[in-house]
Amino acid sequence: MVFHSIIPLEVIFQDENKEQANFVTKIIMYNGCKVEVMASNNSLPQIRRLHSTSLKDYLDPKLQPGTILDTFGQ
Repeated sequence: MVFHSIIPLEVIFQDENKEQANFVTKIIMYNGCKVEVMASNNSLPQIRRLHSTSLKDYLDPKLQPGTILDTFGQ
């Protein structure tokens, strides 16, 4: 995404950074695939992105970004 503006990015995205300050990002193995998850102390992990070279993993609906996992890995 290209974003052209004279306003610094820190000002534009300041609310987004505050929301993510309470979350921890980890890379775990889930269903045989490395996934990056984000979770707080009180919530279940949510997939942010995949770390895989297999196209099959990207087509799996269980591994879509935004999916909330029931555990922290297998």
